[in-house]
Amino acid sequence: MPADPRWPLAALVSVLSMLVSNASMAQPDEQGSEKVEAQQADAEAGEPEEEPKNGLLFGFTHAFRLIQEQGSGGESASRRNEQVYGFLFGYERVLHRYLALSIIKPFYFNRELVESPLEIVVSGIYRKNGWEPFLGAGVISTIASIRSEGEVESVEFSVGLIFVTGFKYFFSRNWAIELEFAYEYVPKGTSREHALGGNYQGAYFF
Repeated sequence: MPADPRWPLAALVSVLSMLVSNASMAQPDEQGSEKVEAQQADAEAGEPEEEPKNGLLFGFTHAFRLIQEQGSGGESASRRNEQVYGFLFGYERVLHRYLALSIIKPFYFNRELVESPLEIVVSGIYRKNGWEPFLGAGVISTIASIRSEGEVESVEFSVGLIFVTGFKYFFSRNWAIELEFAYEYVPKGTSREHALGGNYQGAYFF
């Protein structure tokens, strides 16, 4: 019986159909894996990196103070002013995107006194393009060692209010410079103290 001359063609068609079928089955898998990888890349790109929440502050500080001595009957008997200079250390915690808590420890010096205040301040903050202006208020407690003209030393403790404003500039993710202006009101029994001060400091956030 003679062989069918069409069988080689039929075999070729069968092999081609199997190859096409395997290619069509593999293509969706490749497309699916590429799609998953693209989604993962988009998700990673869409999640912003969290900003550091903790900061260490260090720098220089100075203050100009107007002291009103109270006379009998509550009338102002005299006024005097003084300049103090020093340095500071501090810690800042970002509580919320728009809220921060600062604990600052300055040290002031001049010819007549050595002073060590403690400032606790809550500030509203807003960061954009590396700039972070702030406005805050808090309490200040102070221990001062005062030397009088007769070389007699006394120690005073006082508590008052402090109001601050200023800005930070972040030149990297972790490092910033800060300029701060402050007003302090401190009652001291027989006197009232008003102070205007400035802090010039660096900050490291982690």
